Amino acid sequence: MKANGLDSYLYTSSSTEASHIPNVSDQMEFHRVKECLGAVLEDETQLHLFQLLAGILHLGNVMFQENDSADQVVDVTEDTKEAFNAASRLLGFEAEEFFNCLAKQNMYVNNNIIVKVQNLSQVRNQNLYILLIVILCLSLDFRQETLFGKEYLLSCFLLAD
Repeated sequence: MKANGLDSYLYTSSSTEASHIPNVSDQMEFHRVKECLGAVLEDETQLHLFQLLAGILHLGNVMFQENDSADQVVDVTEDTKEAFNAASRLLGFEAEEFFNCLAKQNMYVNNNIIVKVQNLSQVRNQNLYILLIVILCLSLDFRQETLFGKEYLLSCFLLAD
């Protein structure tokens, strides 16, 4: 995937001037970071980490549409679908599956699954950050014997078939 500049991403565009340090080469610093990461992470794991970071950057550029009547998220805006598709791919999801993870919440009531469509605020402020933490945990290959386990974490976000 082609690397874009800081001003291409909402999460980093507001700090473009502040991120420039005179007489410091970002390229050289990046090589130093990779060298340090190499001491503790295999190349494949580093690549996966950078994919996660790229996915998060793309996800920051995504805007959602709400329906007029029920205050529910119904889609990604047309002009941000490319960023959403890139984020989905980089984070390891099919686009439709990822949208469902963000826009819908599973509630378990009396052994039944009730699916609640979220509003814009819930998608941006709650689900998004929780889901990114789950993705990060799963990408670090947490095992079943961890606090909740993969199956529980995924069931919190993925719709049951």
